[in-house]
Amino acid sequence: GGAINDASCLNKTEIYGVVEVRSVEDIAKTLAFARDNKLSITSAGVRHSMGGQAFRKGGIVLDLADMRDLHIDTARRTAWAGAGLTAGEYTAAVGAHGLATGFGDTGSVGLGGITLAEARELLGDAKKMVAAGKSPAKEKARDKAREEDAETSGA
Repeated sequence: GGAINDASCLNKTEIYGVVEVRSVEDIAKTLAFARDNKLSITSAGVRHSMGGQAFRKGGIVLDLADMRDLHIDTARRTAWAGAGLTAGEYTAAVGAHGLATGFGDTGSVGLGGITLAEARELLGDAKKMVAAGKSPAKEKARDKAREEDAETSGA
């Protein structure tokens, strides 16, 4: 047990515990333990988040800060990055190979957090569409068709 806080230091949350993750196996074991004990899971990387959304009362925190591997495939122009890297560290490393990824945020944010924040936003958008009686897949197809029409018409 114990407590954890986010970057604002205004959202102290009582938690079951923190697991310092070093491998995928650590994550699998923790997820199994949480499932067996009906505990929620949250993750933390560089703990840049504010607003209290990062942690769940009584839950387990997966501390991903040590997951810092980075594999750059310059031939395919791709990279596989650990959740504990910051956007700045990643940007500097891929930039040395003439590559770039736009994050639209400060270099101090963790890749795990920024990825989850984007996923959470996309899920929220999809839920709003469903609530309005729309299909997210159909809306995406319509948006793509509009973009293609604009490109072919010179707009």
